[in-house]
Amino acid sequence: MGALLLWQPLLGCPECCQAQTTPMQTRQVFLAVTGMTCGLGCTARVQKALLSLPWVRKAEVRFNEQIAIVTVDASRLDEKALVDVVQRAGYGARVIKR
Repeated sequence: MGALLLWQPLLGCPECCQAQTTPMQTRQVFLAVTGMTCGLGCTARVQKALLSLPWVRKAEVRFNEQIAIVTVDASRLDEKALVDVVQRAGYGARVIKR
């Protein structure tokens, strides 16, 4: 029988491994998105664009409400970058408060 191995960072392990053991603080950002004309292709393009940012953890795009709910690493949040990446995908965007 094989032994059960549990992953643990080693002393001197790179910073990336250490970060996996520390819970990350997240924050939700709401974006009003304009220019979406369909519920499949447009929402998928906006979601893909948002997820291309390495500090975005989750992106939910709602066609009927014309919004995106984005969960981000709070320590690296850049609202302008969220708006810019949606605009580069061909849509309008602005941060809204909810």
